Amino acid sequence: MIKLSGWQRIGVALTILWLVLGSVGLHMRELRDANGAGNSMYSICTTMNKALPTPQDDPKDCEISRDMLRTMNLQGEFNRVLVEVLVPIPVFWLLGWLILKTIAWIRKGFKANQ
Repeated sequence: MIKLSGWQRIGVALTILWLVLGSVGLHMRELRDANGAGNSMYSICTTMNKALPTPQDDPKDCEISRDMLRTMNLQGEFNRVLVEVLVPIPVFWLLGWLILKTIAWIRKGFKANQ
């Protein structure tokens, strides 16, 4: 079994936390954006229907347009969330490793001068 240092354990815990909370948060953002676009479409559609020479009170067409836009915005949502959650993980692990190695190198330089 591999022994992990304290910093590595913190990194693993933060990675797991990011995977869970990041994916939930990004999924919620995608839903919010899709709903916002759909609601905007519905508002524009109903406004235009009222402006027609013969106003239409039936919102069914607007509801269909809203639902189609929501569906279109959510296509590929899983892939976008997956990429946005997974790509930062190796980047931050590499960044953390570089920071710790740089600090160790600087400390070693100070100890050599004493």
